[in-house]
Amino acid sequence: MIVPVPEDPLPPTLYKYRYFDSDGFHFRTVTHHELWFTSARAFNDPFDTALSYDFDGTPKSTMLRWANAAIKRTNPELPRTERRRLARERVRAIRRDPEEILSAEDRHRERLHSHFGIHCLSEERDNLLLWAHYSDSHRGFCVGFSTDAIQRMREAEFIARGRLIEFAKMRYESAAPRINFYETMLEPASRTDIDALILTKSDHWDYEREWRLILLSEEAIGPGIGISLPPEAVTEVVLGCRILPENRDRLLEAVAQYCPTADVHQAQRDRREFRLNLERA
Repeated sequence: MIVPVPEDPLPPTLYKYRYFDSDGFHFRTVTHHELWFTSARAFNDPFDTALSYDFDGTPKSTMLRWANAAIKRTNPELPRTERRRLARERVRAIRRDPEEILSAEDRHRERLHSHFGIHCLSEERDNLLLWAHYSDSHRGFCVGFSTDAIQRMREAEFIARGRLIEFAKMRYESAAPRINFYETMLEPASRTDIDALILTKSDHWDYEREWRLILLSEEAIGPGIGISLPPEAVTEVVLGCRILPENRDRLLEAVAQYCPTADVHQAQRDRREFRLNLERA
């Protein structure tokens, strides 16, 4: 299970930056209170969850244990002696041709991408770079979600459907984590290495102050899974400082209709500092 580390308590509100796209997909964040979980393969950062595993220095005994376990999963009816023979052949093939294990790595990463859905949020509602990068250069909007409301939904709406959802804070590092492929495959229950893969990004991205909602689904994620929250889960909506008048009116009407308890703020560019001032709309 992914849990926040003790020194990083879960914030009461986390924010999603949105813009006015032509098909109205982002607008559903307000009208349907929707969290959209997508596979990491669709992310804009090609390094996100795509780090390579480390194969160096692995003892032959560990490789044999991994190969035997993999064969047992796919061919449980094979006698023990036959599994061991095939495991020895598999290890010899890997040692002769490293491309063999790289193919296994690719298959594992594809399984990871197929069953883990990720929804990215930020601790901040007034981050200048996030507004510029994810909200159409401040012409979009930002939605605040109550983390308590999401937590209350977990058992009824997620676990009961064969899904597990957890909050986790991103870690930003200057060097990629070293994850041993064989050890990870032999001890999947610990999830430590998978967590490192999903929750570690280059420190180039530390300005995002990102938390992730991670959904582990028994069924394949496909293009994504949308989950609607109750209206009270949307606690705040911030209008971009460059929002067009017609979009502002449309958004205010939608908030009044679909999440009437949410606070609404208008972002204004500060005239003297590099910051946004938020005023009641």
